[in-house]
Amino acid sequence: MIQSVREGLTSPGAQTRRARQGWKTLWRSLVTGMSRGRGKDQVLMRRVSQLVRKGKGREALRVLDDFMAEPVEDRINRIKNFAPHAAVIASAIRDFPLAKKYCEQDLAYNPDSLLSLYGWPIYPIGRGTRSRLGRYAIQCYQLAAAGNDPVSQGVVELIEKRFPDLGPSLSVPGR
Repeated sequence: MIQSVREGLTSPGAQTRRARQGWKTLWRSLVTGMSRGRGKDQVLMRRVSQLVRKGKGREALRVLDDFMAEPVEDRINRIKNFAPHAAVIASAIRDFPLAKKYCEQDLAYNPDSLLSLYGWPIYPIGRGTRSRLGRYAIQCYQLAAAGNDPVSQGVVELIEKRFPDLGPSLSVPGR
């Protein structure tokens, strides 16, 4: 069972493409909810979304990088909030090492980040990291399955589609 999850995590193909598409869909729904307000974060997300829609993903990443790098008191919160978004954009422009870097950056400050736990295993990897990928996928599933919010349930659906044999093999309270 665990071996099939590991193989699914590290082998490119249709499952990986579907997972990326599912993650992009989830990101769009998060951006829609986040960009409705008027605060600095919402204005930033509207600007980033506009750049992405215009096909200017690299420029959108520069905007996010600059925002996350500002020497402000809440810099860690900025990284936690925006690194997963940057990972999706990097994935969309097919810069997988950069996408992986954003996931790792988020996980350094937010080890329970569903988006980064889900996204990190998608990207091509070097040798020797299979067990780490399996841990991320299983941890992501367990955290998402324990949540009752729409994002958690969306992540559960994505994982169950990507790894149909993963869900039934885990014992998660309340599922």
